[in-house]
Amino acid sequence: MTEALRRSIYREHLEECAMLYERRQLCLEDPESALEDIAEHDARMDAHIDGLVLGRELALEVCLEALEDGDPTTIHAVTRVLLRGPEVASLALTSSSLAIDDEDQHRRRAALASALAFELRPAWVTELGPALDDPELAPLVIRALGARRIRPAAPVLRAKLAHAKEHELLGLIWALGEMRDHTALPFFHQLLGHADDPQLWSALALACLKLGDTQIVGLLRSGAALSTWSPIGQVLGFEVPFGWLLDALEMDLRADMVTALALRGDPGCFAALLELLDHERYGRLAAGALFAITGAPLLADVDEPDPIDDPGEDPDPDPDIRDAGWVELPRDPAVWRSWIAADPQRWLVGQRYRLGASIDRGATARAALCCAVPLEIREALFDELALCHGLDPRVRPDGLAQRQLDAIHYEGPPPPVLDRKLHRATPDQAGAA
Repeated sequence: MTEALRRSIYREHLEECAMLYERRQLCLEDPESALEDIAEHDARMDAHIDGLVLGRELALEVCLEALEDGDPTTIHAVTRVLLRGPEVASLALTSSSLAIDDEDQHRRRAALASALAFELRPAWVTELGPALDDPELAPLVIRALGARRIRPAAPVLRAKLAHAKEHELLGLIWALGEMRDHTALPFFHQLLGHADDPQLWSALALACLKLGDTQIVGLLRSGAALSTWSPIGQVLGFEVPFGWLLDALEMDLRADMVTALALRGDPGCFAALLELLDHERYGRLAAGALFAITGAPLLADVDEPDPIDDPGEDPDPDPDIRDAGWVELPRDPAVWRSWIAADPQRWLVGQRYRLGASIDRGATARAALCCAVPLEIREALFDELALCHGLDPRVRPDGLAQRQLDAIHYEGPPPPVLDRKLHRATPDQAGAA
């Protein structure tokens, strides 16, 4: 086989892998996708990466040449190839793109973070010093260490915790909590006593809950009435009345407040969520919260998608998908009101619902694996499975799909997948849905 032909084969592997990653990112929050669809993308990507790894020096040369374009999807594919190689120092070859400040910066960070979370190996812990000292790369590596539960890295992260700047603390606290590193608990208690930022306090509270700290529940209860603290921690820590969450929402509208309402699942929250549907920043999350509570089979047409990594004007190269248009959970309050009013006796204030069913382990698992539920809410549902239902997936909802399916077992119907042919809704049609 000639070198030119081999190069052509390796370029094709790389292009296919990049395309599959792009499609995967769109599927993560597509109401028409099932997690099994994403698992299939993952398996196909893995086969292309294996093909590049087997190509050795020439394939690596093709990969590094492709990096020059700075395309986020290519960065994901090439990083995964490099991470299956012998030297962690190769991370520097892709991390240099993070410093470029342009419209693709966020996408590049997401692509690199995803590659690290899929491929980072425990054997490399002792060699991660340079990466953890890189201000651009360190947060992504720390996230990957936590997501993969690479516990040998805990001493390194604890050492960083003692000298970290405030903007670095969140990632370190989250990762140590995910690792279930109990030796970090004294550090967390010390920080709790001085933290005056709600986001930092909430991160500490959630990490303490993951470590089984009984003291934190008392602190969460005492902060519930004020609720500038940790609304998600409150829902996961005890049966917080939804009225406290609504008071918190009025005092300080934040994403974690909306997510907490979704976790609480009380119909008494409907009015507040309906009012947020047209909010520029939180409307999508409010629609997701309503769906997480009701499971209402409703879809609305949109001009273009709004996926996690915010791709550009033409994010999916598949013409069949592109021509089909895009759908999302509706943002029209009239649609939701009409659907809820069709069976008002079903929604009892003071009860808790998940996808229209009473909250239990199965209902939580079903929602956690549903692509129509926003990733922010699914992140919290994965924590709920571990903290409230004794089922720790040991993977995050943006992680490898087959690992999620293997880890989360429950009895009952599969997660809902919405079909635009059946579930498009207008205010007039919603009541009949």
